[in-house]
Amino acid sequence: MFERIVVRPQSPTSPNAPLDLGALVEAMLFYGSTRLVVNQSCLKQLARSWTAEGLVELVERQHLRITYQDNLAFILSEQAGSGQERHKVVVGNIRRQGRSPMSAEEVVPKAFLETLGKKGQARRLARRFLEIIDIEDIDPGVAQAATADILNELYTADAVLSLLMSHVPNYAGSERPYFRVYTADEWLRAETNIDLVKANAEYHKSVDPRHSSLSQAYLLSHILTVRETIDGASALQAEIVTDPTHSKLIALKMNHLAQRRIRSDANIAGFQDFAVDNVRAVREAINNKQRGIDDILRLLKRADRFKSWLAKMQPEANIIKEYHRECIATTWADRVPTKTARWALFTGAGLALDGLLHSGAGTALGVGVGALDTFVIDKLIKGWKPNHFVAKSLLSFVRPP
Repeated sequence: MFERIVVRPQSPTSPNAPLDLGALVEAMLFYGSTRLVVNQSCLKQLARSWTAEGLVELVERQHLRITYQDNLAFILSEQAGSGQERHKVVVGNIRRQGRSPMSAEEVVPKAFLETLGKKGQARRLARRFLEIIDIEDIDPGVAQAATADILNELYTADAVLSLLMSHVPNYAGSERPYFRVYTADEWLRAETNIDLVKANAEYHKSVDPRHSSLSQAYLLSHILTVRETIDGASALQAEIVTDPTHSKLIALKMNHLAQRRIRSDANIAGFQDFAVDNVRAVREAINNKQRGIDDILRLLKRADRFKSWLAKMQPEANIIKEYHRECIATTWADRVPTKTARWALFTGAGLALDGLLHSGAGTALGVGVGALDTFVIDKLIKGWKPNHFVAKSLLSFVRPP
């Protein structure tokens, strides 16, 4: 308890005072290790408030650890406001007025000089400071993870609604705001009914337009920041201090992850009950020692296509419905009642034939073709379908040897 904490700006919209210095001191007092992630504005505030000498001493005495990130994670946008707006999550350097953002080697001496007024002293203290802080690049993997977060329709919709409530609580659209992101030609595009002109009229009552304006990219950047914050804290196994807006989004993200796992567990249980009449069939086969490592390796080797099929589903998808649609649609089984189709897929081609032939011939044949069920189904339903994995591999795995 109270082992490690990561502190980020609590007032990111304030260019002169992004940090809550009282909260920072509180963290240093109660936690064994306090790490502060800083940018140029944060460094200037620290040097101005606590002096360059005091800041260096804080770090040298290990009361505070500082990480300066030399690159940026940002939303690259094209054709903004044109109706054809598109975005991409990027990790790297963004050019401002013809040059890259200033590195720590440039920022620290400048921030110290502003408070000390003496070049030589500022340069010497800056050298000491640069030797005792961590200068890091943001992991490029953040871009891929943040993109996946943005494409999660339920999470993004809730996140954008939370941002509107935080930034423009008095904004009222004609209907409940929606914000859905999809991919097009490796770019992200958004569908939304949010009136950004109206929202900005409210937003700029409290935030200087020179600092920021509400836009699609601005809303998406908060989801990116949440991903970056969570990943950074997870790597250090630390708690997080950040501004109220991002704290709410982090809580929202954690809740979505928990709810997603709950839905996934129910989905898996429901599918196993549907496919093999046992919600915990795979677990029981392992835990009851019916299957060993050789069986597991064999099953997983055959599961690649099945797992790829699952990976393409939307988070809110129902496996049973998708399975039924994939196995039945555009095949001979379209003409077969649902119950009969299920028997055909799971129990045996012979029983299914009864439904087609309206006689007992199918059942009689079924006695002889039980071993050929999978072969028959494969021929009747062209191409790979998920029931092939179920019939060939999963069912035999969960049945007692």
